[in-house]
Amino acid sequence: MIVCHCNVLTTKNVLEAVEQAGGRDGLSLVTPGLVFKKNAKRPRCGYCMAHIHQLIEDHMKAQSDAEKQETVGKR
Repeated sequence: MIVCHCNVLTTKNVLEAVEQAGGRDGLSLVTPGLVFKKNAKRPRCGYCMAHIHQLIEDHMKAQSDAEKQETVGKR
């Protein structure tokens, strides 16, 4: 799905940028601005920022939940 119409960024582009930024470990701070930088783009109108932020948050929560499940399964 296209998340940013000005730069034609898709959900896949956003999530790949989160992974590249080190968001997988849950320790890195990943912002919408960093997502744009990883995609060699700049925000234009800003309408997409809240949606990108939500995608980042959801992805980080899913990663955290998956890690918790792994930890519980090892006990």
